[in-house]
Amino acid sequence: MPSMPRRRFPVTEVAFTVWFAVFVTWTGTACGPSARVQALTTTLKSVDAARAAFVAWDDAAQTRIVDEAASLDEGRAKLATHRAKRDRLTSYFELAYRAIAAALAVEDGDTFEVIGAVSSLWTAYEKTIGQPPPGPGGK
Repeated sequence: MPSMPRRRFPVTEVAFTVWFAVFVTWTGTACGPSARVQALTTTLKSVDAARAAFVAWDDAAQTRIVDEAASLDEGRAKLATHRAKRDRLTSYFELAYRAIAAALAVEDGDTFEVIGAVSSLWTAYEKTIGQPPPGPGGK
């Protein structure tokens, strides 16, 4: 009896193709960071850049206040006013860092808190310093 050639079934080929596509997608996402994690990382870098610019601005502002003060009491009063304004902005930085950390700590965490915290930070930054933050956070 002659042997019949083995037939390939299209269903098997489709099933294998689907399985292979799922496998490649799954291993690709398992090996690299997700888009969400990449977005949070970029946001963190942006907040860090704004913090570095803020620290430089704060140092220059305090030095200028001390240099321009006519008396010790005037210098202390102006520094106290500046530091109160600075402390409000510092609280926005803390809020943004906490929101980013919380979103990164939970795999499927909600990023709306991060968006709100960073948006508030950008607004407070521009109000306090008088210019938008550097980098992607700036306008």
